[in-house]
Amino acid sequence: MGPYWGLGVFDAVRVRYRQERRTAIGEIVAQALTGSALTAHVEAVAERIPASDRDAFSRICAKTLPCSRRCGLPERASPWRNSRNGWRRRLGVLTSLRNPRVREVVRLRDRRHRDRRRRFVIEGRRELACAADAGWPLREVYHCPELAGDAAAEALIRRLTQAGAEGVATNSAVFQRLSYRRSPDGLLGVADTSPLTLADLCALDPPAPGGALWLVAAGVGVPGNLGAMLRSADAAGASGVLVADAAVDVFNPNVVRASMGALFTVPIAVSEASALQQWLAERNVRVVVAEPSSATAYTTIDYAADLALVIGSEATGVGASWHRAGYGSAGVPMAGRVDSLNAATTAAVLLFEARRQRTGA
Repeated sequence: MGPYWGLGVFDAVRVRYRQERRTAIGEIVAQALTGSALTAHVEAVAERIPASDRDAFSRICAKTLPCSRRCGLPERASPWRNSRNGWRRRLGVLTSLRNPRVREVVRLRDRRHRDRRRRFVIEGRRELACAADAGWPLREVYHCPELAGDAAAEALIRRLTQAGAEGVATNSAVFQRLSYRRSPDGLLGVADTSPLTLADLCALDPPAPGGALWLVAAGVGVPGNLGAMLRSADAAGASGVLVADAAVDVFNPNVVRASMGALFTVPIAVSEASALQQWLAERNVRVVVAEPSSATAYTTIDYAADLALVIGSEATGVGASWHRAGYGSAGVPMAGRVDSLNAATTAAVLLFEARRQRTGA
C-alpha cells in the first residue's frame, strides 16, 4: 500500500513534500559543511520550492548559511546572511512584515530608539526632496511601486540613491506598516540625526541687513506645533529656530510631517534655556516673549535689528527663567471669548509682522 497508506490525498501530498524539503535542506547543509558552491545550489533548490513555503525556506537558510563563513566559503556565497527573508530580498521587493528592516523602521518611532541609533524617519515626497536639496544624507529610501510609480517619484528615488541611499522596494502591505501616515505617498527614508548645537549656528552666513530674526520654542510640547513653527519660520525668512528645554524630540515623525520639509531648510539648534539666554546676550539679541496677558500689542513693538521671539507651551507658557530675565513681552489682542491662540499660530503672526515691518510688504 506504500508509506502513505491510511492517509487522505491532501495529507499524503503534504507528508511527501515535507520529506522532500527536509532532503533539500539536508543537501544545503551538507554543501555548506563541505565548502562547495553554495549560492548556486541554494538558488537551484529554491526554484523548486512553491511560493507558499519560501518564507520557511528562507528562515532555514538564514540559520544554516552563516556556517559557510566558518567553512571558508567566499563572501559572495552567502547573500542570504543575516536575513530571515533572504529569498524575497533576492527578488528585489520586500514583502515580509517580519523582515528586520521593517522592524527597525517601526522602532524608530520611539524616541529612545532614535536616540540610541541616532537615526530617524523622513516620510513623504516633499520632505525627502527638501532633505535632498539641503544635502541631508539618507541611509535608505523605501519605495512602494504601487503608491509611487510615477515618473516624478522614480526621478526622486534615482536622485536619492545616486547620492548614496540604499533603495529598497516594498509591496503595499509592508509600506503601510512602515508608514506613520494614514495615506502614505509611497516614499520613506531613514537618515542620521544631527547634534543641532548652538555652536553650529556660528558657521551660518551673516544675517540680512534687517538683522537676525530668531524664533525660540521654549518648552513647546506638541510635535505638530513645533513642526508648524518650523514651517512658519521658513516662510517668513527667519534666521533659525532655537528649541529651549525641548519637551519634544525635533526628529519626532509628527515634527517632520508638520514642518513640510522645513526641518531641513531652517537652521535649528537645541539647548537648555540658560545656555540659550547666554548665547543671545553675547550677540546682543533683543528678546521679546509672547504672552497672552501682555498689555503690549504685537503690532506696536519694533522688530528692527537682531531679535528673538519666544513662544512657550500652550499649557504652561514660557519657563520661569524667561520671566526672571526681565525681557519685554507682546501679545495678540483677542476679540472673542478665547484668551489665546495656538502656539504655532502665535509664532506665525509675530514672524510675519516682523517681516512686514522689515520689508514694508
